[in-house]
Amino acid sequence: MDAAIDLQHQALRQHQLLSPLTEPICNRLEMGIRCRPGPARLAAGDAPEAQEQFVAALAVPGAEPYAQEHAMAIAGFWDCEDGE
Repeated sequence: MDAAIDLQHQALRQHQLLSPLTEPICNRLEMGIRCRPGPARLAAGDAPEAQEQFVAALAVPGAEPYAQEHAMAIAGFWDCEDGE
């Protein structure tokens, strides 16, 4: 699990180097980076951190148009609520 978290942090650092002007799906990428480890964190018993990442994904500016990532973040958030 630690390796997955390290990879997520690395991906977020790399993401910060992207520009929305040259990478129009920049926000969508951030949502995916934040959502994908969520179920594993939840399964490992770290619901607060998983939920924090889902909330951060939903807070990405312009998140609504990305239906798949938006739905993943909403579902993950509620999974965390049900798991607590």
